[in-house]
Amino acid sequence: MDLPKFSAVQPVQEAESQAEVKVSGSQASESVFGESARGGLVALAVAAGVFNVLAVPILRGVTGDRGAALLFGPIVVGVLAGEFGAMALWFVWGEGPFLRRLAMHWGVGLLLLCGFMVGLAAVMFEEGPMWEFWWRETATVLCAVPALSLGAQLPLWPLRTHLGWSVERVGADLMARPPVALSISDILCGTAVVAVSLGLIRAAPEAKMEYFVSIGVALAFIFVASVICLVPATLFVLRSKEWPLGVGLLAGYSVLPTFCLVIFGSVMRGRGMQGEAILAMILGSFVFAATVAAPLWVMRAGGYRLVWPRDRRRV
Repeated sequence: MDLPKFSAVQPVQEAESQAEVKVSGSQASESVFGESARGGLVALAVAAGVFNVLAVPILRGVTGDRGAALLFGPIVVGVLAGEFGAMALWFVWGEGPFLRRLAMHWGVGLLLLCGFMVGLAAVMFEEGPMWEFWWRETATVLCAVPALSLGAQLPLWPLRTHLGWSVERVGADLMARPPVALSISDILCGTAVVAVSLGLIRAAPEAKMEYFVSIGVALAFIFVASVICLVPATLFVLRSKEWPLGVGLLAGYSVLPTFCLVIFGSVMRGRGMQGEAILAMILGSFVFAATVAAPLWVMRAGGYRLVWPRDRRRV
């Protein structure tokens, strides 16, 4: 009778010890995530701010050297364009209340834009101050940025609000933590943001018909680019089982739009593009993809993955 009693008690003790290990492990991962992810995102924001200050001076410095321009030009353009996508991805998939994410999104975005303007002013003022031109152009860009940012976010929000996609920490009890839906106040706030963004376009100093047409074309282009680039980046980085697989898929996929542009340009021009131009486009595509996916990699390193509704049903 003693042996069966011992055999019955031992599994229970082992199960309890394993449960304690899981709890302590989840608490440790939670504290590590709080330190690593926030610190990593702050480091990315600081690095982007420094880069934006140096972007225009770098482009100005390499204008006389063709080789340097083909190297640094795609890097600068890829990072600046990728920042739009990176900010949109963090805003849509980040944790926390909607209003807090919105404030941080626009706060960081304004700082990044100010950094770019500082670098642009440093280059422009070398040729003499042009205060009227500087004021009108700066105000026009500031009025257009919120709407352009909304264009990048537009394809992502339905995935979260209607299809149930969410980014959550691995090992969390998905049944105990249902996806957080947008509240009525969040919806009203989002509607106000859209209204203000569109109103700023009308309030721009250069608000003419040509300006409205260019903004419409830019919004359509950014929307298509978001569907082509941001959604696959989310899947490759946060849905792949192993990070090397995600890196390979993202790197391979980032080259496809470049080849499509090369083929389209060759057909339209009637002749092939130069090899240097193709290499520059490939480099810019890699840099753009890396910049867009940077906050997603930080979130993955913190233990977050993309969760679909069917994943919750399996728990």
